[in-house]
Amino acid sequence: MAEKAKELAMKLATGFGGIFILVSLTGLCSNTGPASAYPVVSDECKADPVACAKDGKLEAVSIFGQIGYEDFKFFNAIDEAIPSDKPFPKIYVDSEGGSGYTGITIGRILRKRHATVEGGSPFIADPFVECSSACAFVVAGATTRIVDHIGVHQGHLSIFHGPRNWHYDPVPDEATEEDFTYLSEMGIDPEIREIIKATPSDKMADFYFVQGQPEAEQKIVKLGFRNSNAAVGTPLKKSASEDDMNEARENRFIAAIHYGSNSAIHDYVTAILHTPLGYKPDYETANKWLQIGADRNDPTSLHNLAVHLANGLGTKRNVVLAAQYFLRAARLGLAASENNVGWHYYKGDGIKRSVPDAVFWITRSAEQGEPFAYGSLCEMYDAGDTFAKDNVEAYKWCKLAVDQEPDGQVKQNDVKILERFKHKLTPQDIEIGDALVTGWKPLKPTNVHMRDKADG
Repeated sequence: MAEKAKELAMKLATGFGGIFILVSLTGLCSNTGPASAYPVVSDECKADPVACAKDGKLEAVSIFGQIGYEDFKFFNAIDEAIPSDKPFPKIYVDSEGGSGYTGITIGRILRKRHATVEGGSPFIADPFVECSSACAFVVAGATTRIVDHIGVHQGHLSIFHGPRNWHYDPVPDEATEEDFTYLSEMGIDPEIREIIKATPSDKMADFYFVQGQPEAEQKIVKLGFRNSNAAVGTPLKKSASEDDMNEARENRFIAAIHYGSNSAIHDYVTAILHTPLGYKPDYETANKWLQIGADRNDPTSLHNLAVHLANGLGTKRNVVLAAQYFLRAARLGLAASENNVGWHYYKGDGIKRSVPDAVFWITRSAEQGEPFAYGSLCEMYDAGDTFAKDNVEAYKWCKLAVDQEPDGQVKQNDVKILERFKHKLTPQDIEIGDALVTGWKPLKPTNVHMRDKADG
């Protein structure tokens, strides 16, 4: 199951979307899967869109923001919910891109369902509606396409290594070929292949539909991304500056947060702290949005706000409140917080010291495969104040930690502990320990891990 999850995560990260992958924390919690878009529906259907779809009441869905796993789950769910002989909701798009794999998955559903895609949103106003990058896959799949803008470029992965340190990798050649095959199957003109190849991932080839001009002469029509002359809402204008577009994309985050999307909080805080929008990391602003998520009992928001409180980032240092937030997120099942609140219990930091509670929460985290929980158990065995002496078991946890923790001070410390235990073991003991490491399988693997940093 874990390998299948990793494979899906990598698929979700491919295509000509730019997907954020946060790598390398004992602090901030990051989902190693792709960033999410925010499917928006009517107020009537907001509480349970799938039930609304089953009842035939889901008339429209707006794909809003970055396209990702949330959309992947949503469209598969409503595809299963709506009988094949019933009409599919009209799909609206206003997106700067995201996961190409998700875009293709949605596109295939739309083609099977003979669906219509239109630019804009009937639910959230946006002065600069766009359909860029992976959004083009969604439009290509629809039977009826009514969009005034399409933007395409080469696919890439956006990998975060630290503030102002983003690295952009091209998607694998086989993924690019899969993209081209899909577009061909959907009837998009073969010229799109050369256009994408000629457009670097940090640029965009934009095509617009202009009302009043002959349709046959417009590139967006020739390529096949528009096949209806119906008018849409406010299009993305060619005169929009880069600042206009950044503001529009930022406003999509905010609108989605107010709509109720916790994924939008995660992505917006990522944008604020990890600076893809060009900001200096602004912890005070990030904390305001994280507090909204915390008030909704969102575990990731609780965890990341706790990290900021524990380290005095954008707020006065408050380890008591940090421990409370870690505990709330731990009770919601977040492995990262299970480890962190366990460590607070172990050290008596901001909470009354309790070794039984420390062992309970840290082992729960380890059972979900959190590498820093392995490190916590390693260090507790090294301290000798919690568990009965068992150098082979200690070696197992230290080796798991060193093998899986990201580079940083925590890993460096665990490497030293591992070496100390190695010197206490016979070759036969090490062989047994290595077999325990190889045979270790988390009971419920998580795809949300920590990085070895307390600052975004």
